[in-house]
Amino acid sequence: MAFHTRLQAALAAFGRAGQGASLEELYRQTVELAIDALGFEAALLIEVQSSNEEGNVVAGITSTGQPDVHWPDALPLSRDNLARLAMERGEPAIGELPPLLDETMKGWTQPLQTLCIPVNEPDRCWGLLYVFQSDQVILSEACLQGLSSLADTLASATRRERDQREMRQADHLRLIAGRAANLGGWSYDPHSTEVHWSDEVCAIHELPSGCRLTGEEALSFYLPEYRERIVSLVEACARAGMSFDEEAEILTAMGNRRQVRVIGNAVSGTSNDVREVQGAFQDITDQRHIEKRLARSHEQFRQLSDAMPGIVWTADKNGQLDYANRRFHAITGITNDVFPGDGWVHALHPDDVVRCMEEWRNSITKQEPYDIDFRLYHKSEDDYRWYRVNADPVRDEQGQVYKWYGSTLDIHDRKVLEEELTQAADTLSRTLESITDGFFTLDRNWNFTYFNLEAEHLLRKSRDKVLNRSIWQVFPELSGSELEKRYRRAMAECISLTSEQYYAPLDTWFENHIYPTEEGLTVYFRDVTERKRSADKIEFLAYQDPMTHLPNRRLFQERLERIIATSQEAPANAGVMLIDLDHFKVLNDTLGHSRGDQLLKAVARRLESLEEEGFHTARLGGDEFAILLEHLPPSLEEAAFRLKRVAEKVLALLGKPYESENLGLQRTCSIGITLVDPEGDSMEEVMKRVDLALYDVKHRGRNAVSLFDPDLQAEANARAWLERNIPAGIKTNEFIPYYQPKMDSEGRCVGAEALLRWIHHERGVISPGEFIPIAEETGLINALGQSVLRQVCAQMAHWTKLDALDGMAISVNISARQFHERGFVDEVITIVEETGIDPARLQLEVTETLLLDDMNQTVEKMSALRNLGISFALDDFGTGYSSLAYLKQLPLDVLKIDQGFVQDLPDDSNDVAIVQTIIALAHSLGLDVLAEGVETAEVQDFLIQEGCRVFQGYLYSRPVPAEDFERYLQNLDDPANSKSE
Repeated sequence: MAFHTRLQAALAAFGRAGQGASLEELYRQTVELAIDALGFEAALLIEVQSSNEEGNVVAGITSTGQPDVHWPDALPLSRDNLARLAMERGEPAIGELPPLLDETMKGWTQPLQTLCIPVNEPDRCWGLLYVFQSDQVILSEACLQGLSSLADTLASATRRERDQREMRQADHLRLIAGRAANLGGWSYDPHSTEVHWSDEVCAIHELPSGCRLTGEEALSFYLPEYRERIVSLVEACARAGMSFDEEAEILTAMGNRRQVRVIGNAVSGTSNDVREVQGAFQDITDQRHIEKRLARSHEQFRQLSDAMPGIVWTADKNGQLDYANRRFHAITGITNDVFPGDGWVHALHPDDVVRCMEEWRNSITKQEPYDIDFRLYHKSEDDYRWYRVNADPVRDEQGQVYKWYGSTLDIHDRKVLEEELTQAADTLSRTLESITDGFFTLDRNWNFTYFNLEAEHLLRKSRDKVLNRSIWQVFPELSGSELEKRYRRAMAECISLTSEQYYAPLDTWFENHIYPTEEGLTVYFRDVTERKRSADKIEFLAYQDPMTHLPNRRLFQERLERIIATSQEAPANAGVMLIDLDHFKVLNDTLGHSRGDQLLKAVARRLESLEEEGFHTARLGGDEFAILLEHLPPSLEEAAFRLKRVAEKVLALLGKPYESENLGLQRTCSIGITLVDPEGDSMEEVMKRVDLALYDVKHRGRNAVSLFDPDLQAEANARAWLERNIPAGIKTNEFIPYYQPKMDSEGRCVGAEALLRWIHHERGVISPGEFIPIAEETGLINALGQSVLRQVCAQMAHWTKLDALDGMAISVNISARQFHERGFVDEVITIVEETGIDPARLQLEVTETLLLDDMNQTVEKMSALRNLGISFALDDFGTGYSSLAYLKQLPLDVLKIDQGFVQDLPDDSNDVAIVQTIIALAHSLGLDVLAEGVETAEVQDFLIQEGCRVFQGYLYSRPVPAEDFERYLQNLDDPANSKSE
């Protein structure tokens, strides 16, 4: 009981002593209490670090008579199990002396028992109190409670002392801040109207500290124009709790005007009514004077920068632009709401953005001046211009950057000029280094000042050994030469000279172009050795065929023109032959061009072997040769006879087998010939006539000679007329399909064939025999065939609506050339779909010439159309390239017997045999058979007897226009007409 009483008294004394004591005194009193009041032999107080891994020793003591201890400054708590247990549980822990204190407590002779008491604050363990005693002493419950109470008292006292220290520090800081900012506090009691000012507020009013004023007295310091406003603000705050922040002017006790800032806030009482108005009072006179001076300075800066022709701008310490003068906005069109920060980047050229921003960030980071060229958008020009930008950092007293000032200068014209000059210099340099001419320059002392790469190559001198040396030293062999004379003359007389000189050391001819300049001479030169040596060869190549070594077209034409001119002065007959090797292209395609070249050379040798007076042979190109024959007899008849005889001799010579040339071939040729008219003929007219004669030979079957006559010219003119007018006739729909009926053995019309007629607007009806071959040769047959097919299908659609066809099919002739066009199938399908006809009512007639081309492609196209319902008839069967092997592969429906086999039936036994064979063949292949050209009932009866059931010919009707064909069908259906017929 006595221990408990002593403990309580000690704790009360500790609490009293702790009031107003420092933290260090509290720490010392704690360990002394543990020794004196609680009887422990030693005590140690540790402040735990926030990590709980280490503690700082703040106080330690041993009892009288015990060994002195040198306590450490810190202890590693992570190695003390007793300390961790106490902190984790938040209550005292008992155990043996921790190993970490063995060295410290080594002076004790008896083992010590350790008690670790945590000093807890609400949110953490602030410290640990270690007390030590001998093992023989038993700790009582009262002792443990006492230690815990001691720890709690220490925690409270420590926290209180720390709070008071922080409050004192805060008050001190507020006092310092208030003095520095001319800021003080004030309060107003709305009940007593008493005003309390802090010392700083009194100082602002130039009153002594501690002044106490009434509200009326305090208000009197404000200038009259502010008083009413201040009164209303204070009353509103006292009445309704409305805070305020206002600026005003006062007149101090010393009569000085000051600008002040007044802040007021309501302080509520227990019943939520406003007990007091408190606030801050700040002298802002100096601040406002500084702001005004700064504003005037800024305005002057803006006025000055706006008056400058260039762009002026500023940025904060982070490089964010905060101002640009009027010139920037006028140039770029960027407005103030977009500009700040990085808004200026919108005016940069896209290719310059990354480079400029990287350099700008680099300058900001290193705090170094910014210097760069970039392109800036010009709104008025809708284009970019070059600018030079400079920016310098502005530093404070500590050397830290707080502002950037920059200027931007328009350097576009200079930049463009520099680029042009650089480009021009670069272009000139690259040009001089890349030209195929040698080039060098000499100053007026004859020293080399430039020597390009080609000059090095041509003269075999390194420019390192030439530049800045005299030409006469580098090339001493030029001394006294003709070239030296020309160089000296060009410089002395200031004239340009051109010459060709032979340079013996290099065995080379040079062409020199010498130009005087203000600095000296500029010389271009080139190697013309090959040109000089090749002059004869060039002359030969200009007039000779390189393969056959015969005269070429140019020499032939010059000779012909000379003969024509001579004959006009002294009339004499001459003739021209134009020779074309038959099927030479086939030979090239099948045996190769090397064999074709061998044949051309062999032909040339044979033509050269002919020994005829005034005989001039030439190769005009390809497989075309020409012969010019002079000194023909004066009589035109004899001259023509002689010319033809020589041409036949050439024909026979070139037609012999080429066995000696190891070609193993026998070739034929076609020859056109004409006489030269001595009266007003021209080379062009002669060649035109002989070309028409050659065309005539080819048209008639080749391997012959044709002498030009006026009829050939007429034919050529007619052909040319057709070639010109066919396209126009297609465009104006002059090509009209006529229809010829197809009749069966019962006299019924089972179909019709569409036969093309050309109704020319001037010449009237033109026979298909005239224009079809021309259309085939020129390729116009494709457009013509497409036009006819579209017209026929459109007519069929019309007849279908009238129910006039009654199941009949209309056939249209398709040429081989049209059929083999790549888009033929799609073209037919398109026409059928667009006109809406039944494909089963359309029949396409083709000829055996289809078999000359790709058989697989032919079958593929026919099958594609036949799958749609379109049928096929083979026209003029037996007159072309029929092959039974091919015939059975074709997807045909009808065989048409050519009228050439029908007209002489039944009298011609050969025709009878052919027709019987065709009919039997058609039946065996499952094909229908139709006979063309039936003109008599006798022929019809014979064909019926042989098994042919469908006919076409004048016996029934000639081809007629669509309207007449409609009437023809109506007459067939009329019984009266049938009887009368």
